[in-house]
Amino acid sequence: KSHVALKVQVHQLSAQREFECMTRLPYHRNCLTLLGAGTTPTHAYFVMEFACGGSLADMIEKNDHRSLNEAMVRQYAKMILLGIRHMHNHGTLHRDIKPANVLIGTNGVVKIADFGSSVSVDEQGVAVDNMIVGTPMFMSPELCRSGRASTASEVWAIGCTVLLLLTRRTSPWPKLARCPFPMQAIGDVDESPDLCDITGDAHGFVASCLFSDPSRRLTISELLKHPFVLPDVPCSDFDVHDS
Repeated sequence: KSHVALKVQVHQLSAQREFECMTRLPYHRNCLTLLGAGTTPTHAYFVMEFACGGSLADMIEKNDHRSLNEAMVRQYAKMILLGIRHMHNHGTLHRDIKPANVLIGTNGVVKIADFGSSVSVDEQGVAVDNMIVGTPMFMSPELCRSGRASTASEVWAIGCTVLLLLTRRTSPWPKLARCPFPMQAIGDVDESPDLCDITGDAHGFVASCLFSDPSRRLTISELLKHPFVLPDVPCSDFDVHDS
């Protein structure tokens, strides 16, 4: 007996984008699968595969914001990269990568979800529009300034997501937690979040995602060859958090 998830949205651009993205993308185990969709005069609804483990944000919250087991984070990072690479390979940017939009399915398999901010990309890997969407705390400095997402700004968001999994932080930018205009602050600062609380391959991986200069960031294909994600150890073999 299988379960499905039902998502209902008021008719708006994000619902249209989600439908277009999920129907355009071929199946990939690390992207949430659309099983069916429909509309009423006021709402759109999506029938999707059910991710029994909730989101990475749920996992962090349940773990009282303690750092997760690094071996598990390595596997989550690898699956996030694979899912986002699949989207990029099919001409689509997600534009809102963060722990809340990464779900955990059966056997700990990561599922990229919530495609309401997605957009097509041009041949240079840049969004075809400059509509500002997403979550400011996960936006790169150049995205905060220009509003135009790219494959490089997606790498930045992945770095921020992995940083939260590895640390006790509630935000990539703790000092900006109460800032009323975080996009302006991040764009003006033009620097990377402090990485003093992570070391080794984890530090190298996250630092490679968070160069303020987007041309210096590793690509997703390069990150998939990084030592941090090379070990292939099943997530189910590990506890949720470090002891």
